[in-house]
Amino acid sequence: MVVFKLVAWVSLIVSLIASVTFLIQFSLMSQQLGTSVPAFAGFTLFIAFVANGFFVFGSLLAISELIRLVFDIEKQIRVTRDKVTEVRHAA
Repeated sequence: MVVFKLVAWVSLIVSLIASVTFLIQFSLMSQQLGTSVPAFAGFTLFIAFVANGFFVFGSLLAISELIRLVFDIEKQIRVTRDKVTEVRHAA
């Protein structure tokens, strides 16, 4: 569970750094070439990386919470089974 949360945060940070890096690199390339096409491509990659980063982040957090939910359900089933067994033996 903690691993998925850690990976989620790391992937979000890496995708944000990568998106800003692409934006800066393509902007510099646009200035050197004197055309706006690389800048537009850099902005498009920036948006794509940010959107992908948030999607992966949300997905990994959801997986983490789903795993925790499954463990909680299993724990509650075990507790309920033990209490039912106690009641049967008491009767």
